[in-house]
Amino acid sequence: MWKPFRDALKNCGSQSSRILVTTRKDQVAKMMESANTIKLEDLSEEDCWLVFSKIAFFDKDCQQCEQLEDFGKQISKKCKGLPLAAKTLGSLMRFKKSKEEWRNVLSNNLWELEDVERGLFAPLLLSYFDLSSPLKQCFS
Repeated sequence: MWKPFRDALKNCGSQSSRILVTTRKDQVAKMMESANTIKLEDLSEEDCWLVFSKIAFFDKDCQQCEQLEDFGKQISKKCKGLPLAAKTLGSLMRFKKSKEEWRNVLSNNLWELEDVERGLFAPLLLSYFDLSSPLKQCFS
């Protein structure tokens, strides 16, 4: 599957050209015969909270932030240090104003799903299920 893609990349660009390929899978980097591989670590719990909270609490007043902070920290922990999960869930929670809405996300059964792609599956599904029906069709 990767060989045609790799071969196409080898034949493009000049001698000094560089191509940056990002992946979460070491196996893909090996198949692409990467010259240099940089492994990024997950965010710390604190940094994950910062990413999540900057987005989730962007337009909320101080009182709302205080009321929702405990729920937010619990949701942020479920991101498992993954920046995409923190950003996706932060964006989802930004438009949820009540404690009940935050509690519903926190207690959603999707968190019980087996970790697919290192825990990204549940946050992305939660965000998807929150879309309107016409927007969901864009992903069908």
